[in-house]
Amino acid sequence: MDQAIYELLSPAELNTHYTLFLLQKLRRTIYEISEKFDAQQQSSQKIEMLIPLIKEIEDIRSSILSAKKSLQDILSMKEEIMKQKDVKKFLRAVFIVNLRIANKKLRKCEKIINSFYKQIHSLLPKTDINKYQFQVKLFSYYLTLKKLLNISLVCVTDSKRMIDMQRLLTIRLISYAIQREKIKKGDILLSYKTLPYLKSHLLSFIISIAEKSRITHSAIIYSAVGGHIKIMSATAKTHTLDVFDLNMDKGEMLLVFRPQINVRERKRLNKILDSWYSDLSVNKHKYQFAEFKSWIAVLIGFFYIRITPLIKRSFTIPNLFYKTKGFYCSEFIDYIFKESNIYLTPRSQYSSVVGPYEFLFSPYLKFIGVLYNHKDKDIIDKENFII
Repeated sequence: MDQAIYELLSPAELNTHYTLFLLQKLRRTIYEISEKFDAQQQSSQKIEMLIPLIKEIEDIRSSILSAKKSLQDILSMKEEIMKQKDVKKFLRAVFIVNLRIANKKLRKCEKIINSFYKQIHSLLPKTDINKYQFQVKLFSYYLTLKKLLNISLVCVTDSKRMIDMQRLLTIRLISYAIQREKIKKGDILLSYKTLPYLKSHLLSFIISIAEKSRITHSAIIYSAVGGHIKIMSATAKTHTLDVFDLNMDKGEMLLVFRPQINVRERKRLNKILDSWYSDLSVNKHKYQFAEFKSWIAVLIGFFYIRITPLIKRSFTIPNLFYKTKGFYCSEFIDYIFKESNIYLTPRSQYSSVVGPYEFLFSPYLKFIGVLYNHKDKDIIDKENFII
């Protein structure tokens, strides 16, 4: 894709990042002011106390407007973007759709900011509100803004990653081979299937057609000690969600991605994985592979990939069976990260629709290499990679 288009994404990404940073400052300010809040004070005293809060809200509004302006600059070039031949047509369309979603979320943020101001002004004359009520009312706006900004950032960065990964994966994947000893707990595995494999596995073959990609399965690393790797995965092979030793089938290659999260988020993710491991150890057959739900997700993916390039608009097809017991592979990974308050993909805001392929472009996952069976080297060497 044109370098000029790519470079326009950076200001949008940086401004959204910066807005989230300002939001964290706002959180601390809300807490500090609520500790000092006294409903019996005169309005003039309350206004003086709230000046730092109002200034920070104004800074957030300014940063949101800058991010919006950057997105609108890119969206004004949508016709030029759709002519870029070095990126799949579907990805070009999703690139635009993601930015439209991000822009829509930022517009909602502006409305929340306006409501925030009105809420502050409505609290000034009140004398029957305590510190706790004051804090809860303001924190509700903070939490709404945080969710909207996180989704916006995921959409912007996901679009940027589409270009990055498309460039990265023009090189033969086999050249990114890494040792098992490099794998860590929490890493994500995306299973790439060669043509010989797909010819003998119906579900993987249908998923590859629906998603226009050979990436048809995903798993998360539970433990990796001295090259001995255990994965947590919902799989059609055993019809269960369980912990398994990592074994690769003939004609399969694994793309390894590492979560790019902070120390606190890493601890939370590990704690969630440990909790799931304990549950699965005690209740071996409690969680089944949700086969019917997975077929519905595949069907949704099929329509999503084919309709998006035609309408170039954000649209949602819900999985009406999302409450069905059990998980399919990418649903489980998406669910775990949402438990950690991380939206891996733009469609993570919905339930039971994300496919393994979408993790490829997640801004929270860094590609670190591939694993494959060395006896399959000839098969993989001959493969015409379809990412």
